[in-house]
Amino acid sequence: MKALVFSSCALLLAAGCGAPAQESYVVAEPGATLVVDWTVDGVKDVSECDQGGAAVVDVTVQTASGGDVGEFQADCGAFSTSIDLPVGSYVATAVLVDGAGNQRTTPLDLNPFRIHGDDVLTTPIDFPADSFL
Repeated sequence: MKALVFSSCALLLAAGCGAPAQESYVVAEPGATLVVDWTVDGVKDVSECDQGGAAVVDVTVQTASGGDVGEFQADCGAFSTSIDLPVGSYVATAVLVDGAGNQRTTPLDLNPFRIHGDDVLTTPIDFPADSFL
């Protein structure tokens, strides 16, 4: 679009245009924060992470249409992580992994969710004992 504006002005410059081309800006809606709050076998106890050999939680987020948004990690013993996302609809999975990046649990699907501007959405999940590999 700038090329068209520039070309039109260039043609008009010969006729006395002289005005600089106007810039166009995209206004983005404010994003929000997804808080993933987890337990291991129903409790927030670091010994459960250790017993299961889990070092970190790995959360993979995609848009509702399947586009990759990102992979986010936090220490297993933190039991909560915040992920900033733009306004939109999403799906996500979470899995516990060991220090070498190997899965220690089966992936858990977070319920599909929608992020609205300037809010905090908390999603609790639990990695039950039978989810460990």
